[in-house]
Amino acid sequence: FVPIASSINDATQIVFGMVTGKDYSGNPMTHADFGLRGVGILLGLLPAKAVFQFGKKALGKVFHSGASTIRRWSLGERVAGTLAKEKELAKEVAEAVGHYADESLDALDRFKPRRNTEQVLEILESQPGLKERIARELVEVENLPGPAFFKDSFLDHYLRHVVTDKKMQALGVRSPKEYVEAAQKLIRNSNAEHFTRMDGRDIHFLESTGEFAVHQGEQIATYFVIPKDAAAYWQNQLRKVIKK
Repeated sequence: FVPIASSINDATQIVFGMVTGKDYSGNPMTHADFGLRGVGILLGLLPAKAVFQFGKKALGKVFHSGASTIRRWSLGERVAGTLAKEKELAKEVAEAVGHYADESLDALDRFKPRRNTEQVLEILESQPGLKERIARELVEVENLPGPAFFKDSFLDHYLRHVVTDKKMQALGVRSPKEYVEAAQKLIRNSNAEHFTRMDGRDIHFLESTGEFAVHQGEQIATYFVIPKDAAAYWQNQLRKVIKK
């Protein structure tokens, strides 16, 4: 153990800040803070199983991984609210998250959604083992030839249109890899209706299955099965394009 901080209150508050991005009063704590930056650097240099003593907190790689994951997923404020009356437990919360932040779960960070983050996490946690399974399968998605989904919207679309939508599952689409391949198949289907919008994006529709996709070049924006009255939905899309 290497002694770093002698003030217990300062130490635990910096640990809390590393996890949540805020101090005990709710003010932002950033890496510009000398103590926070110094601890972060030291943690990043630690061997995998090494720890050092910070006040009364023994911190290691698992803590660092968990705290980083919480911040990358913009969950600091949510964690701070949960720990409002037990702030000293920030280390334990970070370590619990860190135990899941293995190599496969790093893919979840690379696919972090730009919006609906809390809804995405709620769905990922709704079924035992779902998050871990999807994390492993996301690696396969990254290795598929294009066109590919925008990474910052893929999880949001996949979870809403596959995991919680029986219509997509009825087409045999279940895994992230199958979702991308099905979207690619629709885009390349000569029997599907196709129109290029004024913004340069292409929309595709297959009436027999109700499948709908939007893509531009080598990037897929969305793909799903229209929930009802698919033909009317498609016509509405065309009217929007014509009006523009």
